[in-house]
Amino acid sequence: MARMESLWIELILPRTPWDWKGALLDVFERHPAFAPTHWGQSARVREPYQREELERFCDEEGEQEDPSLPTLRRTQRPLYTASWSLGDGPGWLEVQAGMMLEPEEAAPYFDFANQLASVLPLEFGLVDIAFEGAPRALAMNPSGRQHVDAYVECGPTTLFTRTYFGPRLIKLMGGLPVLEGSGGVVQRLGNGVVALDLVASPWQSDAKALKQHQQQVLGKLWPTDIFMRRDQLFSEPGPRWVPPPAP
Repeated sequence: MARMESLWIELILPRTPWDWKGALLDVFERHPAFAPTHWGQSARVREPYQREELERFCDEEGEQEDPSLPTLRRTQRPLYTASWSLGDGPGWLEVQAGMMLEPEEAAPYFDFANQLASVLPLEFGLVDIAFEGAPRALAMNPSGRQHVDAYVECGPTTLFTRTYFGPRLIKLMGGLPVLEGSGGVVQRLGNGVVALDLVASPWQSDAKALKQHQQQVLGKLWPTDIFMRRDQLFSEPGPRWVPPPAP
């Protein structure tokens, strides 16, 4: 099995994740393998992790018109960089692995993503991977990740290696049985969020198999009409897409 040259977690919320800072930071600090070692006021700054300093910065920066993005880092394996939005509007959280991953090294990141998704009021989210040497055409979304503005306007772009659906989105799609009948692997998290994997243990799969299963599972979910419609020049909302309510 090929190594993974990148792995990233992206979660979309109704507001900035900092509105749930206690739950957010507790997951980072209490996970046995993912406790942060450093933090920064931007991606270029690295200071030893101090929760009080991070909280003070985010509380103050969140009042600014154009706030900077705080950054958490772990400089011991498993490496990662995390950041989140502080401004108005729908919020986002991203965690990026900071190293090449063997299949067995990727599994804890998926577990960590579930822990975050279990304590935050998610709208949508994903865990995605890129295999070493895989052609771009086999990427889940060749044009990149799920952009928040595009999601709000037009709906989800596609399915990813793991896709998270929040309660509002599940209801809009027609309920949990729709996801359970998609052919993907469903995990129900404790807060009403559902994780949908394209295959069981996706970190043990490969790019070609994941792409094939993406097309099959997406084909089952396409009739929900909530996914973005795209051509070469324009994107349009899915016919039944309803944007999340303004915060």
